[in-house]
Amino acid sequence: MSMSDAQYAAWLADMGQQRTLLIELDHSGGTEYIANAPYISRPGDTSPNRSYDDVISEAIDISSRIDGAMDVGEITLINDGTLDTWAAIKWRGHAVRMFLGAIDWSLDDFRQVANVINDGITEISPGILRFGIRDGKAVLDQPLQSALLASGQPVPIALGEPFNVLPALTDDPTHEYQINENSITSAVVRDNGAVVSHTADYSNGKYTLSARPQGNLGTDVVEANGTAKEIINWVCTRFGLTANQTTLNALPTYTLGLYYADETTAAQVLDDVCSSLGAFWLVNAAGEVEAYAITAPALVADLTITADDVAAGQLQLETMEPPVKTLKFNYNRNFAPVARNSLAGMLDTSPALAEQLTEPWQQVSTANTVTDYPLAGDQVVDSYITGTTNAQTECDRVAAVKSQRREVWSVECFLAPSQVKIGQTVELINPRFGFANGKKGLVIAINRSYTRNRIGLELWL
Repeated sequence: MSMSDAQYAAWLADMGQQRTLLIELDHSGGTEYIANAPYISRPGDTSPNRSYDDVISEAIDISSRIDGAMDVGEITLINDGTLDTWAAIKWRGHAVRMFLGAIDWSLDDFRQVANVINDGITEISPGILRFGIRDGKAVLDQPLQSALLASGQPVPIALGEPFNVLPALTDDPTHEYQINENSITSAVVRDNGAVVSHTADYSNGKYTLSARPQGNLGTDVVEANGTAKEIINWVCTRFGLTANQTTLNALPTYTLGLYYADETTAAQVLDDVCSSLGAFWLVNAAGEVEAYAITAPALVADLTITADDVAAGQLQLETMEPPVKTLKFNYNRNFAPVARNSLAGMLDTSPALAEQLTEPWQQVSTANTVTDYPLAGDQVVDSYITGTTNAQTECDRVAAVKSQRREVWSVECFLAPSQVKIGQTVELINPRFGFANGKKGLVIAINRSYTRNRIGLELWL
């Protein structure tokens, strides 16, 4: 690749450049190559003399949000009859890769800007063939569990240190139970709250009791993948994906406790991890999983947008969020709460544990001073963090972010589409609406048109 990243960034920033979009459409029988202008790769390229057919009829806008959701809309192609045979091809579920560059460049100098999933043909009509597109996160919308019990239920999966899970009975005569598809480090087994001995088969995620339980059977599990980074890496490895370690290294190292006894998806696991940390995850243009904690706008902006960068009349307030009076933070999920009357023997000897076994969550809270906002209310957040200290730390962090009024502004800018990223801080300077001296906002949504030098942003101030 002869073009450096710095040179590519300078080309993106040049508003006078014409952009060429190349798309590679995988299907069950191979790959088709299309573009918004005729293009053939150079003889010296890694993929030499590859022809991209100029059949893309409309500009493709890609919208992404801080919650990781992406909307690519549709890919509309001109069909003069040469694409009629595409109707019989199996497209759905296969990858769609998009690359941006210039018509006179080597293919090796193009950069990948999107990695999404084909949702199949949605329209065939005279002159038109249209594909639906799903965002790259769809690759993880598949069952987490790959094995089934004899009952037909999924083999449970434990991650980190889940509290009081209900194990799956796998052999009634021998009183064998399974708590994880893979190995675990240790387990504490309780019958009606009282600890009972067990024979460990931790390498297979199982244990055996000497007799049938008298009441509510619950198990505290310790499994090796306890932090957000470890769990995300475990999911990615399981599904053959790559995680961006730079983004994972920046996440908090709190221990989490997750348990999945019913059918769920890999995406749900990442949702649960990120929601526990006030974070979001996405699949980037290279197909890597990234994760970021949501913070207040940074003190130093990554980019400044002035009035000259803003399209006429395209700055407006979308929502105004009042501060949170008290943030109530649920943590240490109890996966199998028990009735209080089944713990009679513990109510006096271990009242704190008895209380914990009956409630679905433990809770900490942080109060903000919001005297200027009489209608400010409370907010409850569910988290799979296990420890009280870490839960309070995260509660305090989130409460601080929500201690003041926040606004979401939308702005349409004359900027190259790859100049701004989700999660960056932008300083907006504009003579209208109090922005004359500049205000900093977190980029929470971007609508990019890669062939037009214009982007739409949502900024969280």
